[in-house]
Parts: sequence; structure tokens; C-alpha cells
Amino acid sequence: YFYGYKTDGVFQSWDEVYAYKNAEGGLVQPDAQPGDFRYKDLDGNGSITAEGDRTNLGKCVPSWTYGINASFDWKGIDFSMVWQGVAGNKIFDATRRTDIPTMNQPKYVLNRWTGEGATNEYPRFTNTDPNQNWSKASSFFIKDASYFRLKNVTLSYDFPQAWMKKAKMQGLKVYVSGDNLVTFSKFSGMDPEIDTESGTYDTNYPVPMTVVGGIQITF
Repeated sequence: YFYGYKTDGVFQSWDEVYAYKNAEGGLVQPDAQPGDFRYKDLDGNGSITAEGDRTNLGKCVPSWTYGINASFDWKGIDFSMVWQGVAGNKIFDATRRTDIPTMNQPKYVLNRWTGEGATNEYPRFTNTDPNQNWSKASSFFIKDASYFRLKNVTLSYDFPQAWMKKAKMQGLKVYVSGDNLVTFSKFSGMDPEIDTESGTYDTNYPVPMTVVGGIQITF
């Protein structure tokens, strides 16, 4: 499973930073500023540490893998489709671990924290990042990887044998087939279907959508 820190929103002001204190009156996150993540102090010792505050953030292996197959044929028409999906697994979105000065950024960075009340989800952008908002493994990077996808749909038609005899052919079939035509998922990346051994998404090349048609003639 993924192991990291749990975020608890974004500090909106210096008052919120100073209010996050331990029993001795010290700051739980002394390097934090407004716009930085507030990390949960899970062990309650008054500081954020790797030993005491990292926890299970979800697993990359699906709890469920399922599929639906359907087909029928009628008077030379053949139709089939295959749906496939997974549920209960997470993705570590490594595209969010940004080297801020040198990398292009995805569109969601337009929603970053820019002032009090701007957002409670996306932290500020800074070249120094002392709070490690963009580099420390946390729940911010964990996304739902469940999906339901139309893996294949095929439609074909075999022309009647009576027609084939007149045309001096044994068979004539026309068909069209599509792969990965529709995907239902909450994941905002290009494709939630990734290697479940690592569970890491790093602009992986998506499963391609293809449409193929053809004619099969038998003499």
C-alpha cells in the first residue's frame, strides 16, 4: 500500500499556522507558511515525523476486478461487446511531484493557493518549498483508480448464402470493431489503467482507442 502523510487542508493565514501548536506551545509545523499543507499529527507527539505520522493511504491492487460480456446474432448480424473494470484501488499521481522552476505544469495548478480563501486543496507554488508540499508523499497525491471501460465492441454482417451463389462467392462479411471506446473514471489523468505492481502514474502512455473496419471475402 501507499505509505505517507495525511493532509488536513491548507493554512489560510499566519494565525492558522501559529494556532497549530503542541502541548509545550511550540509549532507543530515550524517551517509552514500560509498556503502550505497542514499535516495530521497522527501520533499526537506535537511534531510531524516520518516515524510517527506516516500511515496507510490506500492500495494499488484492486479489491474487485470484474467484466461483462454480451453477444447476439440474428439473420447474419453478429454483435458482441466486452466491458471491464476495477474498483477499490488507488493511484499515486507522480505528476504532482513537481520540480517547480523547470517543469511544465498541468492545468490544475491554476487552482493553487494564491491568498486567504483561494483554495483548501492545492498548496501555494514556491521555488524553495520548505514545507515539502510538492515532494513529501502525502494523501494529496493519492487518487481513486477505479474505472469501467468498454474494452471491445464488434458488429458484423454475413450476407445471405443465396446472394453469394449468384455472385459466385462462398461468403462475404463486413465488420467494424472498436477498442477502448468509453471509460468511466474519476481519475483526472490520461488513463487509470496502469501497472498495479507500482500503482504510480507518471504521464504513462494511455491505452489507445482504436476503430477498425473491413470486408472479408471468401471465394
